Amino acid sequence: MKLILIRHAKSSHKHGLPDHERPLNKRGKGDAPVIASYMVALGHIPELVISSDARRCLDTWELMAEVLKKSGHEPELQENRVLYDVAHQNGAWHDFLNVLRSVPEGVESLALVGHNPTMEDLARSLAGESVTVTTCNVVVLEGEARTWFEFLGRSGVEVLAHLSPREPRS
Repeated sequence: MKLILIRHAKSSHKHGLPDHERPLNKRGKGDAPVIASYMVALGHIPELVISSDARRCLDTWELMAEVLKKSGHEPELQENRVLYDVAHQNGAWHDFLNVLRSVPEGVESLALVGHNPTMEDLARSLAGESVTVTTCNVVVLEGEARTWFEFLGRSGVEVLAHLSPREPRS
């Protein structure tokens, strides 16, 4: 199974908007298509995407999805408030695990579009090593499991790639 962790692109703190409604800034709007092109080039394409419902996450995925669509890929998108709540101390970790329990059987490649500290915590927990996930970074993890819930119980999952809009590494 392949888990693709995507941290939202750089967002704006202007406009006096609530955190949940913050849009991407100019850099974020440029970085999202770049990171998607790296994912396509390396073959890291999700079948299903579960995104935080925060505007910056949905905007990040929308820009990435345009690039994937041009290459013939159209992963299903599910919006989920839990990814926002867990990262912002409004939700419990078991709620996050329940999101993964809901992933349909047969989905072998899953992307999560979310926030720190959740993305870094999850990468570190699964890989057994420190992984820094800055804005618009993608961490691709691979491991053997029958379900996504079982996948999350693993440690020592392999880091296949750690992608940044400035320097792809795999």
